[in-house]
Amino acid sequence: MPPSSCARYVAQYWMKPNSEFLELGCGSGRDSIWFSTLGHNVTGVDLSEKAIEVCRSQNSAAKFIQADFSNLQFDHLFDVIYSRFTLHSVNDATEAKTIQGVHRLLKPGGLFIVEARSIYDELFGLGTRMSEREWIHDDHYRRFLDPVVFLKNTKAVGLEPKFILMSKGLSPWKEFDPVALRIVFEKK
Repeated sequence: MPPSSCARYVAQYWMKPNSEFLELGCGSGRDSIWFSTLGHNVTGVDLSEKAIEVCRSQNSAAKFIQADFSNLQFDHLFDVIYSRFTLHSVNDATEAKTIQGVHRLLKPGGLFIVEARSIYDELFGLGTRMSEREWIHDDHYRRFLDPVVFLKNTKAVGLEPKFILMSKGLSPWKEFDPVALRIVFEKK
């Protein structure tokens, strides 16, 4: 499976050679595996045991760990922590724990790269409302990120935005083209 457009963007503009790379919510492992083929030391984390089994079966140099990405412990720090389409799948409290953990696990000058659905997405407001930004639509939970709130929360822990883009065309899939938020943060 080819890497996501976000992964290709990150590799082209933000990655240094031989980076220590952590992917939060790696799912099928496609981006983690691809980054490992570029020579990066990659660890992919997902809560799903089945997803991790599939990732491990793909004969990749990437390491895969079944764990809750909001509560990670490592004995080393990372150059890049990558979260593509994961933060909109957790509630506000889990997001807060995750960004605090990201700050703790990044090297000084390290990058936190996020791509997620925003409140401007066409699915926002569809289905059963759980809270102001949480909806269940077609049996799928989503918490849409408000860019202003998210930037405030990340700045509060010491993650400074270096690049911000919110647009359609970032992550099209089948007939869907969500208004996604793509942000690159740096740990100060």
